[in-house]
This record gives sequence, structure tokens and C-alpha cells, in this order.
Amino acid sequence: MSESEEYLKLMEGLRELQLDETEFQIITALRWYGSLNLKKISKLIQRPESTTLRYIRKMRDSKKIEFDSEKSEKSWGNFYKLSKRVRKLYEGYMKLVDERVERISFDMKEFDKMSKEELDKYVVNEIINPGKLAEIPSTRAYFNYVSNLQRLIVNETMDGIEELAEMAEKEGYDEVKKKVILPPLDVSTYVNALKVNNFLHILQINELIFEFDKKIQELGHEFIREMDEANIPEEERSTQFVNIFTGSLDLELKFKE
Repeated sequence: MSESEEYLKLMEGLRELQLDETEFQIITALRWYGSLNLKKISKLIQRPESTTLRYIRKMRDSKKIEFDSEKSEKSWGNFYKLSKRVRKLYEGYMKLVDERVERISFDMKEFDKMSKEELDKYVVNEIINPGKLAEIPSTRAYFNYVSNLQRLIVNETMDGIEELAEMAEKEGYDEVKKKVILPPLDVSTYVNALKVNNFLHILQINELIFEFDKKIQELGHEFIREMDEANIPEEERSTQFVNIFTGSLDLELKFKE
């Protein structure tokens, strides 16, 4: 089975779930966190708890998510996780994505030997194929969710810092420094705008991103080993999102005569 055919098969499985955008967001959040309660899901998808609960019930009924009895027994409130069927679908999808990245990373070694026409043909084949085009709805929903999540992180962090600033004004900076216990946090954004005029430029940018992503994943595994060895409980492990976005507003499709 070709890569495109595998993508089509997985996309068909995801389509059969009939996810709307809110359900997609809930599933994405559960895939990242593993298990979440109503309050956390509501916060991550930025919906009222009453609305979120209605979605949770609907998704449990359709067996997209399930009750996490183990986590619920150990923590406060009811926790939920992906159903085995949905988890298998997403694990298969992410495996395909990783394999595609590895393949393109390997192909990159030959890009500087290709003519412009050969490189253009390579990229067209990567983008215009049934498997890739079938991803469009889920890709759009994913980008929307990540964008909303980024906005939430910035707003919450800035609100916290403003609260500290107000306390410092009233009580004095030294007093606040003595008693505050800051969680491990950081909000950063680094923006560059590069001029490009061919796909080799874009692929060279992607090559750097692939390398960075691989190092971030390795660092994440190292952190987990470190926390496991120190017996750090799950509730003391926070999630730090690392998001890289590239794109252009100068998109203009052209066609050969």
C-alpha cells in the first residue's frame, strides 16, 4: 500500500468519526494530555463547562472517549481519555506523519542536486495527491485549535504577571519576591520574515524545523526519565507547549498555458 493510500485509509477512519470542530479539539487535547477532567477540557477548548459536559456525554455515547476510572480514583473529579479505537487511529496517523517527515528529511540530501523543474515536480507530488488533500479538514481544525490555545496561554500568563505586578505595587517588590512560588513557565515568540522565491528555500527552512523538532522530542524524553527517577508525581508535571509556525500571505496560484 502506498503512502497516499495509507493516508486515505486513515482519513476515512477519522471521517467516519464525524467529528465537528469542538469534538476535534477535545480529542486533540486528550491526545496531548492523556487524561483530563471537565474543568481542564473546558479551559483548553475555551467553552463553558455546561457546553463541554454536553459534548463529553455525546462523545462517550458514541465511544469516541471513555471514562478513565484509574485516574478518577486517584484525583478529584471525573477524568476522560480517548477510546481505544480513536487512540489507535491517531497513533496510526502520527506514525504516518513521522514516517513522512523521515522520508522527506532523507530526500533533502538530494535537493541541491535537483534542477528547479525537478524540485517543483517533487513538491507538487507531495502536495497534490489524494492522501494529502484528504487531510485538509483535520489540518484546518488542528491549526485553529493550536491558534486558540496559543492565545489562551498568552492571556493567562499575562494575567498572572499583571496580578503579581499589582501585588508588588501594594505590598512592595521585596515582600512579593519572598513569598511567591513560581511554577516553571515561559512564554516566548520569535518571529522572522525571510524572502524566498523557490521551493528549495522553503525545504531548507523545513529541514531546520525537522532538526529542531527532533531535538525537542529527545529533550522531552530526557525530562521524563529525569522526573521518573526523582519520583515526581504526575500532578507536579506541567505541560510546556512548543509550537513552530511558518507560512506566507503571498499565495498566488499560477497555471501553465
